[in-house]
Amino acid sequence: MTPCPTCKQPLHRVHRKPLERKLSYVVPVQRFICYNHACRWQGLRVVWKAHPLLGTKQDRPSKGNQEAS
Repeated sequence: MTPCPTCKQPLHRVHRKPLERKLSYVVPVQRFICYNHACRWQGLRVVWKAHPLLGTKQDRPSKGNQEAS
């Protein structure tokens, strides 16, 4: 489960807004809201499922293996 970027509690997936659905054609995003009622963070998170332009999660470079430019 995806953790909240603010309080690290679990996030609940909710319906996206129409503009966010269109954004998902370019960047795969999902809308989440925090389960913690004191926090109530809400926003978009990029999801790295199989995507025709971005590839799969295994195709991404890991943080430790990035080449220096």
